[in-house]
Amino acid sequence: MRGEPRTVLGVISSLDKANKEKELVGRYACRFVKDGQILGLGSGSTVAFFARALGKKIREEGIEVHAIPTSYQIKFAAMKAGIPLTTLMEHQSIDVDIDGADEITPDLNLMKGASASAFTMEKIVAEASERFIIIADHRKLVKRLGVKFPVPVEVLPDAHAVVSAKLKEMGAVTRLRTRTDSSGLAQPLITENGNLVLEARFAEVADPQKTGMEIKSITGVVEHGLFFGMAERACVAHKNRVRVIERG
Repeated sequence: MRGEPRTVLGVISSLDKANKEKELVGRYACRFVKDGQILGLGSGSTVAFFARALGKKIREEGIEVHAIPTSYQIKFAAMKAGIPLTTLMEHQSIDVDIDGADEITPDLNLMKGASASAFTMEKIVAEASERFIIIADHRKLVKRLGVKFPVPVEVLPDAHAVVSAKLKEMGAVTRLRTRTDSSGLAQPLITENGNLVLEARFAEVADPQKTGMEIKSITGVVEHGLFFGMAERACVAHKNRVRVIERG
């Protein structure tokens, strides 16, 4: 029992440090936003910090921007921050997209959607953007993808068993992503698109482009969480500094 408070305090301390880094890089990313731009807003806690900082910039500098959110989570965060919103239906061309990532390699390949389910919309917005910039805390840097997380794969509900079998043929261990309901029972996670998410654990993802293309070729797959050759740069916070990693 005596050790429990130390464990809890240690977790809180670690989370507090991570949040400080997320807040730092969120503020830093505001320098990429210019008056009159259309923005893409990724999802996740780091982007939520960016939304707060951007709302402050809008109020203090009087700039006019419109943002396209990629999930309900970030939509509500943006609305709370006072960021004017728009949609892809209105703007198919985006000036800059600010997003987070769960894993970032030195050559700026990414894993997204490790715990959430907005990676399909995030990829659509990223591909529609002239500039795609990643913000993250230092824990997200990895030597290769798949080290920490399985590859998330959004699938049509009726196709999940077939897709799972195909992924196993590719060498993956799969499981259906679930969430625990109020009664304590595990229920399939339903994405905002009304689909399911399979988690595909590979021994390694040595070639993200090849693996991603093979996954995408399976009938029933909507999208996967591997982002390759898309990010212009990654801004990574470590303690009180931000390191910028640029492609090439």
